[in-house]
Amino acid sequence: MNNVGTIVAFFNHFDSKPKWYKDGVNALLAEYDRITGNKKISSWIRFANSLKLRMAMNVVKAEPELARKWAEEAVAAGVVDEASQQIRLAPIELGFVNPLLMISNTWNDTRLNASLETILKSYNHPMLEFLFSKNSDPIISDDDNKITPAESMIVGLRSGISMMSGQSYDVNFRTAYSGIRETIVEMPLFIIRLAEMDFLRAEGALRGWNMGGSAEQFYNRGIQEAFEGTNLKDFNEDYTEEIIFDKAVYPQALAGYMALEKAKDIVYVDPAYKAHNAQSLVAVGVKWNEGDNDETKLEKIMTQKYIAFFPYSFGAWNDLRRTGYPRIFPVLPEDTGDGSLSAGEIIRRIPFSASDEATKQDIATSGLKAIGGPDLQATRIWWDLPQSNF
Repeated sequence: MNNVGTIVAFFNHFDSKPKWYKDGVNALLAEYDRITGNKKISSWIRFANSLKLRMAMNVVKAEPELARKWAEEAVAAGVVDEASQQIRLAPIELGFVNPLLMISNTWNDTRLNASLETILKSYNHPMLEFLFSKNSDPIISDDDNKITPAESMIVGLRSGISMMSGQSYDVNFRTAYSGIRETIVEMPLFIIRLAEMDFLRAEGALRGWNMGGSAEQFYNRGIQEAFEGTNLKDFNEDYTEEIIFDKAVYPQALAGYMALEKAKDIVYVDPAYKAHNAQSLVAVGVKWNEGDNDETKLEKIMTQKYIAFFPYSFGAWNDLRRTGYPRIFPVLPEDTGDGSLSAGEIIRRIPFSASDEATKQDIATSGLKAIGGPDLQATRIWWDLPQSNF
C-alpha cells in the first residue's frame, strides 16, 4: 500500500512538472497506454485509488481501522466512478478476440462452473443464455445410460472433479458441457470495473464508512452498471441484425431482476453422474431491503458482485475467502490437491512454485514466515481470518 501512496503522490505532482517533461510523458501514454480510455495521468490516479479501495476491503478483518482509513482516503481522492473511467484491455481496439473464447472453444480447456450456472438460474439472469452454450454433444449417464441429446441444456461442471485427458469429445466427454459463446468476442478484459467499485463502496457504506453515498445506492448502481460496456454481441438467426446485450437484452430484464425478493428453488443436475446433483444454496433475493440484517445485506452485495466480476476469477476468489459469499457448492472430495483441505473446502492459497535453488531459499527464509503457516493449499494468508464478517 505504501507503493500505491507513493505512486499517487508522484502522479499528483505531474501538473507542476516542466512542459518538456509533461509532453514526454503524454507522448508515451499516447503510444503505449492500452488500458485507460483517455490516456491521461488522471486516469492512472483513479486506477491507483481504485486498487487502494480493493486492497482496503481485502484486509477488513485483519486490520479494520486501517481498512476504513484506506477506503475513505481512496474514495475521497477519486476512484473509478463512471463507465468511461474503467481500466481495461479492449480487444476491439487492439485487434484480438477475448482470450476466454480461445481457451474455451479452441483449446476446449474450460467450461461453465455449476455454482455460477445455478446462481444465474436462481435469479433467471439473462446473462446465462447469452454467454453460455448448450451441451455441444450427447452426454451419457454413468448411472443408467440415459442419453441427454446435444443442444439440450446449459450445464456446468462441479468444482473438484478430476480432469480427463484429451481435448476432444471422443476421448473427453466433458468437453460437451457448456462453454463460452462467441458473444464474448469483443468483451473487454476488465482490470477495474465500475460495478466492482460500486459494490466495494456498498460494502464500505454498510460498515459505516464514508463512501460518498448509501449502501443501497451503490448496490443498485452496481447491478445496473454490471454489464455496461461489456460489448457482448449476438446476431439473429440469419445474421442480419446485431443483438447487443447491454442495450437490448439486459435493460428489458433489469426492473424485474432488481425487484426479485426471493431466489428460485433450483436443483443442479449433472446428466452424467446423479451423485453430483445438488440443491442450490442461494439464500437471498436481489431486491435491496433496508430491514435486512447486515449479514443478509452483505450476502446480497457479494452475490451480485460475484456475477458482475465474471470472468475475473481472482477478485471473486478473494471475496469468497474473506466473506464466505456467494454460497457455492462444496468442492467434490476427489483425491486431488495436497491433502490439506477438509471435505468440501475451497483452496485458501496457491502453494509456492520453485524449481531453482535461489527461489527455494527465498521461500524457506522469508516466504513461509510471511504466510504464517505451512506451504499448503489450506493455509490461510494473513487477511483471510476465520471469523464473523461483522
